[in-house]
Amino acid sequence: MRNHASSASPVPGQVRPQQWERLVLYAYLRMMGATQKDAGSAVGRAKRTVQVWEEDKALYGQARTEARERWLGELTDAARVTLLKTIREGHGVLALQVLERLDPALAPAKQASEQPQTTVFVHIEQARERVTDRLTHLAVRHAQDVANGC
Repeated sequence: MRNHASSASPVPGQVRPQQWERLVLYAYLRMMGATQKDAGSAVGRAKRTVQVWEEDKALYGQARTEARERWLGELTDAARVTLLKTIREGHGVLALQVLERLDPALAPAKQASEQPQTTVFVHIEQARERVTDRLTHLAVRHAQDVANGC
């Protein structure tokens, strides 16, 4: 990873610290289960330095968020590649399940049971109105037939 003197920040006017990319990589390694010592060694920093990083809750939280977003982006890309490959091979359930959760455009349609209750009540009321209209129509027709001697 590159070491920027100051990285652009998603917050206007905020400048990332010089070690931002190392901190994000460190946070990623910790999320993946590495110890402070191992993750610190992997990014070229002593255990005490990374302890200081973790003690700065706000900055370390931002680094974890950034690491998570990058990881999810990579996961999504890998799932797309896997989906294409496995579909071509005749398989793809797991990759599709991941994509359905990550990409709203690929999510399955909501089932009727997932619809809000108000929607169900609206449908019931509309059905009741149609039945009432039909019965009224039949009653009027029957009355006309009786009046005409049929």
